[in-house]
Amino acid sequence: FYYHFFIVRILTQGKKKYYQLVVKNFFDRIVKKNTQYNLPKKIIIKNQFGKFIINKKVDSISLSVNTEIENFRIDDKNFDTVLEIGANIGFTSIAILRQSPFVKKIYAIEAASNPFKILEKNIQLNNLENFIFPKKVILSDQNSKQNSKQYFFSNQINSAYSFLSTDAEPEENKFFPYKKKDYKKDLVSTTSLKNFIQQNKINVSKIGLIKIDVEGLEYEILKSSEDILKSLQKNSKVIIEILESSDVKRKIFSFLKQSQFFLWEQIGSGDYCFIKK
Repeated sequence: FYYHFFIVRILTQGKKKYYQLVVKNFFDRIVKKNTQYNLPKKIIIKNQFGKFIINKKVDSISLSVNTEIENFRIDDKNFDTVLEIGANIGFTSIAILRQSPFVKKIYAIEAASNPFKILEKNIQLNNLENFIFPKKVILSDQNSKQNSKQYFFSNQINSAYSFLSTDAEPEENKFFPYKKKDYKKDLVSTTSLKNFIQQNKINVSKIGLIKIDVEGLEYEILKSSEDILKSLQKNSKVIIEILESSDVKRKIFSFLKQSQFFLWEQIGSGDYCFIKK
């Protein structure tokens, strides 16, 4: 696999968009629809940010050629801390650290078991244990002081269809459009962003970026974080994926504006960067 990935890189050097498309198509044909290749369970890829373990069940190879990742760097010397909520296998956390000379701490938060295991391995593989701290927890509007837990059902085919439930055995029709066998169930601690920051003794004034990509829970996380957002310093950023309805998008934009965050730019098709004024 690494050999084929290398050949594609040579043929498309200097054509980033085309490169991304070719590798994605290669991934779709050979990894996601693997019928004639006996691929190993663990695959290692390498790029300018480091080495990364992926596997056949993790749809993340397109991240390895994401030409928009440079938008996530932090250049302000007043900020040394980043929170990535929905860190997946750790690619973005590692890329941010490599690009941001003043960042010393990244809290990489991921609830799904399989990506979290790979996240830990990728941090170790790149010798970044003293800089990136993986946390297996669900951030929402729940309060961890009551030691609350919920069942997190991570979709092994398409993470966009993962969901939370207080019921250990929700009805089959709630899994639409995937079957129950396509999900992995985890009982995970639930907390608010405010409590997470307090528990980890994070200096709010040093946070330069909060990146949120949690497949539909973005607004719930923001709602429980109003005090934190208002306490962030000028020029700090919130990057958030918004793939929901226009109504949810309006609510998120309005909420961030109330906390003095204004849209700076759209990154790709679904990520929006807000900056504190």
